[in-house]
Amino acid sequence: TGAHAAGGDGAHHAPRSRSRPYEYAHHELVAGHIAPTGGRRYRATFEWAATPDALATLPEGGVVAISTLAPLDHVENARIVHLPTYTLRPVAAWPGDQNVRETFDVVLPDEIAPGRYAWRVSWHTLRGPASFATDQRSLLPGSQPVNIGTISVTSDE
Repeated sequence: TGAHAAGGDGAHHAPRSRSRPYEYAHHELVAGHIAPTGGRRYRATFEWAATPDALATLPEGGVVAISTLAPLDHVENARIVHLPTYTLRPVAAWPGDQNVRETFDVVLPDEIAPGRYAWRVSWHTLRGPASFATDQRSLLPGSQPVNIGTISVTSDE
């Protein structure tokens, strides 16, 4: 897809606050927000916090956050790699005392039909026999996709 970091390095730090976290094995989802920006473009913002033992328990090769559109989880072009926390600020480099906020823009491809879709986020291992797929087979052990919200995809016509 046309995912890219928006502004600066796309990963920002915020003072730690855990009002409604969703805990994974290595990090917590503090907040997630998806906003339409016109046509098939969306701006995604996620705020994460590392758990106290995050660095000691990360799988070899690291992890990556992946957003999917349900019910299209199995469709390759409906999976979105979170580039800011994959390349610019990987989980292994997160500060333990601050949240990490990532913001990126996505342009959904024409292959995704107009309709309403649940936007989900999940964490995947980067080194394993099915890591290339970024699907159920590469999910970080003990984690499940989390619904962030619902988006409405419209035709560009």
